[in-house]
Amino acid sequence: MAAYDDRILGEYEEVLSRPELRIHPSKALAAVDHIEVFGQYIESDRLSTEGHTDQDDVMFAEVFITSDADALVTSNLRHYKPLLAQNRLVLTPAQFLERFFPRQG
Repeated sequence: MAAYDDRILGEYEEVLSRPELRIHPSKALAAVDHIEVFGQYIESDRLSTEGHTDQDDVMFAEVFITSDADALVTSNLRHYKPLLAQNRLVLTPAQFLERFFPRQG
């Protein structure tokens, strides 16, 4: 289950609309809509930003912890050192797929 809040949806909309990604606007909108329909909206608790190398990513940590999700998936593990220090499950996309969707046969 994907957990999100309004800040995260806004971030996804902004990132998916970047010209260098060459994502058609209808696909970007469909992706955000999918998260909104099938995900869980979370009113997150605020965290200290101490130790986070990218303050813009703290919102993802806040939603992750408040939602009690299984994992936070990111390409920037270094942005979540405080979570890793707490033994929270922070995975790259490849690690997430391997752990939760292992290859069969």
